[in-house]
Amino acid sequence: MWLRLHKKRQDDDYKIAGRNLSTNFQFEDRISLGVFINHIDIKLGYMHYSNASIKSPNDGIDIWLGTMTWHF
Repeated sequence: MWLRLHKKRQDDDYKIAGRNLSTNFQFEDRISLGVFINHIDIKLGYMHYSNASIKSPNDGIDIWLGTMTWHF
């Protein structure tokens, strides 16, 4: 089992998937959990993009990810 935390500064665009983050300075927060049982690797993760309320509007984006991998 594992836990990963990640913080990233992103300054390449202020619109993602039609949402207005108002600035070219955004943050990405990530957290994910995973477990490897026999030959199966299961992972669940969450990501959030926003400008940390530096400027309005700050629509932000929340993304859930899930994967299951069979290793052979």
